[in-house]
Amino acid sequence: SVSAWSPKIYLFGQKEWYNFENSNIGGNSKFKDAYTIGFILNWNLFDGGASNAERIIALEELNKTQEELRSLDQSISTDIEFWKRRFIHGIAVYQSGLSGIKKSEETIRLAKSAVRAGTRTNTEVLDAEHDYNIANAKVVHAQVDAVESISNLELALGKSLNILATEEN
Repeated sequence: SVSAWSPKIYLFGQKEWYNFENSNIGGNSKFKDAYTIGFILNWNLFDGGASNAERIIALEELNKTQEELRSLDQSISTDIEFWKRRFIHGIAVYQSGLSGIKKSEETIRLAKSAVRAGTRTNTEVLDAEHDYNIANAKVVHAQVDAVESISNLELALGKSLNILATEEN
C-alpha cells in the first residue's frame, strides 16, 4: 500500500560509437566513443488512485479465491458421500440384474419347452428373449454407473482406490 508513495530510482548507462569526419564505414574509418551514465528518479505522487485501486482489486480477488476454497472444502465431504452411495447402489443394481438374467434364461427355457409341447407360441419365446436382452442391458448400464461412480469417488478423494485389487483378494 505504501509502494505507490515511495520513489523509484533507476541507474542507466549507454555507449555509442560515432564518426562525423567521413561516411566511410570500411576498415579504415575511425569511430569515437560516447558514454552516457545517469540516474532516473521517478516519484509518482498523484496517480489518480490507480495504485490504490490495484491493491483493492488484488484484495478482492484474494477474498474471492479464499471463499471458493472454503466452499470447495465444504462440498468435498458431500461429494464423497454422494459418489460412495451411488457406487454402492450401482453394485446392488448389478447384482439384482444378474439374478434377473438368470430368471430370464429360465423363462426362455420354459417358453421353448412349452412351444415344443404346443401350449405356447413363438411370440411368447420372443417376448422372453426380449426380456432377457433388457436384463442384460440393465446389467451393463449398472456396470457403467458403478465405474462412473468409482471414478468420481476417486476424483473427490484425490487418490486411487484400487477396487479391482481388493475384489480379487
